[in-house]
Amino acid sequence: MQFEQEVFAQPAFTKYAQSRLVLAHFDYPRQPQNQPSAAQLALNKAAGAQLNPGGDFPLAVLVSAEGQVLARSGYVAGGPAAFEAWLKSVPGAGF
Repeated sequence: MQFEQEVFAQPAFTKYAQSRLVLAHFDYPRQPQNQPSAAQLALNKAAGAQLNPGGDFPLAVLVSAEGQVLARSGYVAGGPAAFEAWLKSVPGAGF
């Protein structure tokens, strides 16, 4: 929640990401009334197995255009500028 509010929901990050990233958001709600459809649960499970085998939360995963996981990061304090700096520090990311 904090990662979402401090980084991903910020206009500065949205502007930065618009021409550089394809964003995918996976949510795993705990409350039964918030559960997605069975089909969406299956997609989330498959994505989680590929991108987050350790079950870490929160997690940002940087994936290349070829589908290779380049880096993973938990919460990055400091808002959009700090997250952008992390992105730029990833070898092979090309930022």
